[in-house]
Amino acid sequence: MKSREIVRLIKQKSHRVRAHTPWKYYAFFDSLFERKVDLKQIDSDTIQKVVEELETEHWRWDGIPVSVLINRSPEQKIRIETEGEWNYMGMFNTKNLIIEGDVGDCAGCRMPKGKIEIKGSAGNLLGCCIKGGKIMVEGSTGDVVGPLMSGGEIMIKRDAGNGVGDSMTGGRIIIEGNAGNFVGVFMGGGVIVIKGYAGEHIGTRMEDGEIYVANLDPEKLRYDKICGGAIYRGLPEEMGGKQPELIWGLKVLGEPDSLLLYFNKKKAIKELRSVKGGRDSIP
Repeated sequence: MKSREIVRLIKQKSHRVRAHTPWKYYAFFDSLFERKVDLKQIDSDTIQKVVEELETEHWRWDGIPVSVLINRSPEQKIRIETEGEWNYMGMFNTKNLIIEGDVGDCAGCRMPKGKIEIKGSAGNLLGCCIKGGKIMVEGSTGDVVGPLMSGGEIMIKRDAGNGVGDSMTGGRIIIEGNAGNFVGVFMGGGVIVIKGYAGEHIGTRMEDGEIYVANLDPEKLRYDKICGGAIYRGLPEEMGGKQPELIWGLKVLGEPDSLLLYFNKKKAIKELRSVKGGRDSIP
């Protein structure tokens, strides 16, 4: 099947499932292409032609059908060039995908393995719910990098917006530049590394995991809102850091009520006493 016929098929069928969730939308096209397209003939050149023809016709609603073609291709390495900011590009990715250009929201969503290299910038919700693999972005990103991720690695060469690692439970996020507010909000595990500065409310409602900020200002932490985990000023030793300074740490020993608290800020101790209800509550 030629790229023009694939484009016609996408345009004819997309309106039927746009109201569905992205996962059902993906499943619809996965089933459709399996029945209507000779997937053995889908190579990197064919996918590039589909992208170009859809962009020529100003079809930039999302990249879910393109993501299905990528995952269904027999080739393990796929390279495409984009002019528009496609949403959901690389959804459920299992391949070595290289994108020459910018992407929109939810790139790499729910990918279980593989690798995505984005040579431009990315929108919001990059790497949402990923379980494995690696995403690399040479530019900057919007808000909420790696929400609900449970594994894998996300690396941003420049800056990221607010909410880095929102509700993540595993994996690692590395920001080479600066990050916005609410780094590690609702974090339940994993590692976040910010090699520059971070905004306000770092670790808010964080329960577990580790956050490293090279240029951390302890005044930007809301100590009464942090539930667990560890926050450091500096970088991990494997990244060239020299004994990063522990700013906040909470470790459970034995019974759930037996807690060992580490602080090096008098303000943190004072605030925690006010929350816990007295001097004797601080060991």
